[in-house]
Amino acid sequence: MPFGPSDRAGRGTKVILLDDPNQIDRPYLDEQTNGLSYASEHMKGSPLCWQVTMDPSECERSALALDASMRL
Repeated sequence: MPFGPSDRAGRGTKVILLDDPNQIDRPYLDEQTNGLSYASEHMKGSPLCWQVTMDPSECERSALALDASMRL
């Protein structure tokens, strides 16, 4: 069942945002203005949030995903 506007994250809830900020396919967004970058920037300094940034060598990417990220 989908979540509604009155649903909230309860005690012990963990939320993970995972994406590649360079892989944007919208004309008015880029790696600095997408939702992941926005959330990361605005949650900096919160004692409840942690950020992990991976180097390209730590991420496995298919040839198709790599090609798409360079073209889009």
